[in-house]
Amino acid sequence: MFFEGEPRPVWERVPVGEAGHDLGEISQESVYLEDLYGEEPEYLFVHRGDVTVAGPLVAEDDWGDEISTMYVIEGDLTVHGPAVFRNMDSNTALYVTGSVRVRDLACSWHGQLFVGGALVVEGVLFTRFDDAGHLVVHGSFSAGVWIEGGGRGAIYLPEVSGARLIGAADGPYFGAGAVVEGFADGVVAEFLDEDGRPVRDLVEKALLDGRSPVRVG
Repeated sequence: MFFEGEPRPVWERVPVGEAGHDLGEISQESVYLEDLYGEEPEYLFVHRGDVTVAGPLVAEDDWGDEISTMYVIEGDLTVHGPAVFRNMDSNTALYVTGSVRVRDLACSWHGQLFVGGALVVEGVLFTRFDDAGHLVVHGSFSAGVWIEGGGRGAIYLPEVSGARLIGAADGPYFGAGAVVEGFADGVVAEFLDEDGRPVRDLVEKALLDGRSPVRVG
């Protein structure tokens, strides 16, 4: 199942034409349903109302026809713990029409997370996408730490302020004039590969286990 968190939302199959959620508009014209799935799917999975998950939450692809579409939460998503969004064999997407609040958040590989309201990450946001990955936030954004590990994918966030930024000095997402720490200074060495970049699986496992990959001091 795509959404591995408890309690799970109650998903309703809604024909795309009736659902009223335009991924092109949601993604700021970056991607469309037919781009993700080869053709427009017949239906979306929709949950009506807010969702609160005890945590952790893992949203990732799996085999079966349920992955070949977009999931929509018409409300807010709150995770009392860490959350990981990652796809490796498909482009399963989650769109939350309201706000998302989570302790720690990792988005990687082909992960697709779209937020209509605010994104609040109390601790660490980790991103390391391949080219197809998306993180799009229409409201405000805040995080304690943002580790941007790849410089790929499409990340659309409002102005980033107050977060400790860790990544490549020439990365495309932090903005001109941002104060950015290098990986060696900001990430514990055990989470870095031989090229000095954070390893997705190791960072995600640490966050799910309640461990921080961030150097202190």
